[in-house]
Amino acid sequence: MFVPCFVVDEEKRAISSIGAYDDDLLWVHVRNYGVLLLGSDDKIRHTLKLSHCGYCRATMIGSLLVYPDTADEEHLLRFVLVDSGDRNRVVLKQLPLSIVSVDEVLFVGDEAGTITRISSEGKVEAEVTLFKDPVFCVAATSVSLACGSSKSPLVLVPTANFHGERRKIDYPQRQVQICPIIQLFDGYYSTYLTKFHI
Repeated sequence: MFVPCFVVDEEKRAISSIGAYDDDLLWVHVRNYGVLLLGSDDKIRHTLKLSHCGYCRATMIGSLLVYPDTADEEHLLRFVLVDSGDRNRVVLKQLPLSIVSVDEVLFVGDEAGTITRISSEGKVEAEVTLFKDPVFCVAATSVSLACGSSKSPLVLVPTANFHGERRKIDYPQRQVQICPIIQLFDGYYSTYLTKFHI
């Protein structure tokens, strides 16, 4: 196994998320800075700078890279097709804190406790307020969306119908985190990116 480690940000800002774009690009979301596009030679080919200062991370929806940004005091999501440079944007009502994509749909949790469903075309399809506190985490399958706030319970919502039956799952405040055994890329708060060749 060959494991190179390289710095993607000299200022050592935290890496929020990492993903592949097509076959030859890797994108790295550096918190409070931008999304870096790395080539197969590990060199930065392009930087998509952003003004978003928060924990919401970049993600992919189909062939579009989606990342949080702030412009003119508005919170928004930018949709980017990297090859052509096309950009669309969706203005959000509140600061986004968490995001997940599944089946060509985005789900965004915000600081007001609201979940918003957004299509790949950037259309807001539905919104529902689940908590009085911010939505700090979201996870989704094609059938259900799991949402969490600062305290119990987790709320399960049908992805197709936000106003359908909701399930609440209580959990203890003390948590144990289990990580996957094999990771192809690993980002660290020190902005080091480790690349695994297995």
